[in-house]
Amino acid sequence: MTVISAAENEGKFQNLIKYILMVREFNKNVDIDNSLAYAYAKIEKNSELEAFISGANSVDAQKVGDRCFDDKLFESAKILFISIKNNAKIASCLVRLK
Repeated sequence: MTVISAAENEGKFQNLIKYILMVREFNKNVDIDNSLAYAYAKIEKNSELEAFISGANSVDAQKVGDRCFDDKLFESAKILFISIKNNAKIASCLVRLK
């Protein structure tokens, strides 16, 4: 998690994705999956985010969606909120996207 925190602080999300994908081969947990989802959102790889969310994962979609929403990553937040069927948050994202 130290490497992930450092990469996020430096804004190295493309490199972070490569690192997390490597780590996920050996260790799958909610913090790693949350970091991967957020990294996809930060570099606007929403199709990869959707594919990741639709597969086997342990993402806390509410937590990551709220983080994306706070960072004004509304499209990514919408994808995460759709996955957990949080209609109120989906509506908030859609309003911000219009």
